Amino acid sequence: MDNLNIYRNAGTYKIFKKGEVVFTQWEEGEEMYVVLKGEFTAQIKTPGNDATKTVVYKPGDYFGELSLLDHRPRSATIVCSEGGTAVGVNRENFPKLLECAPSLSARLFNALHERCTALEKVAKGVMRGKEYELIELSPRSEYGTKPQNPYLDMIHMGLLAERIRGTTDFLGGHETDALARLKIRDSVPLFPKAHGSYDGTLKLAHMTDTSPLLSFIKTKCPLCKVEFEEPFLMQSKVRRTSVDPDMRARYAEIEPMHYAVITCPNCLFSADGKRFAEARPKYADEIFRMLDVYKPLAVKSGKERDSFTVFAGYYLSLLCASIVYDKHEFINAETWLRLSRLYDDCGDKAMLTYAQEQAYEGYNYIYSKIRLDEKQTQQITFTLAELCFKLGKTDAAGRLFFELKQEKMIALPAAMLIAVENRIEAIREMKAAARGGT
Repeated sequence: MDNLNIYRNAGTYKIFKKGEVVFTQWEEGEEMYVVLKGEFTAQIKTPGNDATKTVVYKPGDYFGELSLLDHRPRSATIVCSEGGTAVGVNRENFPKLLECAPSLSARLFNALHERCTALEKVAKGVMRGKEYELIELSPRSEYGTKPQNPYLDMIHMGLLAERIRGTTDFLGGHETDALARLKIRDSVPLFPKAHGSYDGTLKLAHMTDTSPLLSFIKTKCPLCKVEFEEPFLMQSKVRRTSVDPDMRARYAEIEPMHYAVITCPNCLFSADGKRFAEARPKYADEIFRMLDVYKPLAVKSGKERDSFTVFAGYYLSLLCASIVYDKHEFINAETWLRLSRLYDDCGDKAMLTYAQEQAYEGYNYIYSKIRLDEKQTQQITFTLAELCFKLGKTDAAGRLFFELKQEKMIALPAAMLIAVENRIEAIREMKAAARGGT
């Protein structure tokens, strides 16, 4: 362990009383701390669990490094469990800290590498269903802890690793082994591991003929201000042919979801077409830094739009929404629902289930944590019930469908009422068949 005195001049020396809170989970912060004396305890509330996990930091340990390196909200509440002292290090003083304590820098990079490896395992499904610690990286929400998304967290950790590469010059140009392993710019994925190649699978209307349902218009990116051509759906000419049991509308000659997301071919900012122009320019630099790693992607615009661009647009929009838009929980949940339908159209059952699970987490969070008006409650409850039904959560689906049928505040639309009654009957038949087979 380093001589702890070397840290005193690397930042701000701070004294904490027993029981004093250093910072709380989800608050903003730009300092990390190195413990000099005493003990500090991290209290971590895990998603979907009221219990707290604790980690103890002793002299020579550090905490708060993620907020320092990447402006992320605090992932835990830190309390001084007995009188102690620590050095607070901000971004300005960080190079000085690494210069004073090379061994600390090696430990820091190794720890980040371990977290990156853990996230990759989660994304591959190796740790599916298991609890993993200190990896809640989602932005703060006014409604409380959001569901974890291992896929997006893995992408974020890859971007964080890319940013850490910039600290090489702090070490005099000498990289640690851990830092070398973190050079993963070329392998930061946009898509989940199981995502396939769907060239020719999606029947894009503009690729088969000159569709009268589309008009190509000039669009300006609200962030980088570059103009480009994008297909615009002529809503007045679109003809609905049928409605699925889950209330998905089907249309003649075109699938509107293929054109729902706009992606700027220059900066890659992506969003639903209805929200694209609403993006606030003050977030431009943060978006540019985040998406820079994906610049080599062959994203196409206008009449060159292809299946790859359709899927890339949706996944890029997931990354952008949490930065640019308020109440992005709704946007991301809807995006995963649309992705599940696209995968269904492509016949990819594995990715269909994966996207449905992500949509379920998003809608379940909205249903349980966010205050909704009556109409929103009705729509969110129906969507969540459908996802439960498709994922085999029949008991939960039955309760939600029955809750909708008993709704007194606002009458269900006729089509939704029929869909609810059909699902309730289907669940009854499934349960009766299960009882008969036992």
